[in-house]
Amino acid sequence: MFKKSLLILNLLFYLNDFGACVTTLTDPRELCSLFKSGTRIRNPGSCTEYIDCSNSTGVMYSCPSLQKFDRSAQSCVLEAKLSDGDDYCRNRCLNINGKWVTDPATCKGYFYCDNGQPLQGYCDNGYYFNEAKSMCDFENVNYCNIIPEICDLVPDGTNYRNSTDCSTYYQCKNGKSVSQKCTKYFDVETSACGTKLPEYPCVPKFDCKNRKGFYSDGVSCRGYFYCRDYGKENDLSPIFMQCPTGKLFDQTSSSCTDPTESDCSYNRCQGRGDMDVQTNDDNCRSYTVCKNGEEIEKKRCSGDKFFDEKSQACVYTLITYKCCDGK
Repeated sequence: MFKKSLLILNLLFYLNDFGACVTTLTDPRELCSLFKSGTRIRNPGSCTEYIDCSNSTGVMYSCPSLQKFDRSAQSCVLEAKLSDGDDYCRNRCLNINGKWVTDPATCKGYFYCDNGQPLQGYCDNGYYFNEAKSMCDFENVNYCNIIPEICDLVPDGTNYRNSTDCSTYYQCKNGKSVSQKCTKYFDVETSACGTKLPEYPCVPKFDCKNRKGFYSDGVSCRGYFYCRDYGKENDLSPIFMQCPTGKLFDQTSSSCTDPTESDCSYNRCQGRGDMDVQTNDDNCRSYTVCKNGEEIEKKRCSGDKFFDEKSQACVYTLITYKCCDGK
């Protein structure tokens, strides 16, 4: 999971670095983890492919012949029907003859315009196309015109999460990413601010002051940080990790463990779907009803019964799980 978060950071670095002229991404479908389900993203560097996002993963599709993907309409259309905001995918040679123009999808690419028809070519390794000189020139970031912004791939007004901060997100305005701040957390599926920590991995703020080793992230039962030992110096960039689905972090043992052995008192429903889970109080007599990983309501077993998370029932047998017994 941590490796996947690093991959997203690399993708974002590519999309927001105006000087970078890389033309292929490791896997652009990973971008779907930033957007809510149902979003369609134009494949970076392509006008005829798009990625359909669902549950943080994506499937690549190609438009029918003679059609291009319109990010605003979220569908494939004929070039003549592309929205005004999709100049990137229009014919750069329209109404132009006898001129060389850059290919916006690659630093090395260019088109020769022959009576409005683009004839594509590429510069040799070590060279970028310089439109001002109408020639291949030594590599220079100033000549590079590939996609500089993630908001060039989705409709204006789209919100997407910040993979390094749970409380902030970005909104696409006029093709640019504008940072926004939530009081608590940003929920990518509702595309709005909320009060519950989202299911997807995001990085809460954390201070390793005078701490070394593994520590709860302080807001969830699955997230934790690793504070490296730098002697007298504090780790200013602790490593964020998350327990696998079905496991919770236990601060006493500093490890991911069975939920009944975790002393975590935050949302114990996170990542556990629809089920009933032990609470941290009431000596194992109470439980929380979970739905889709969210806390719905708290209940208590009747009479002298105890709640047993493993059997999902109230029982007369004495339950002494670490998570609720307090011993």
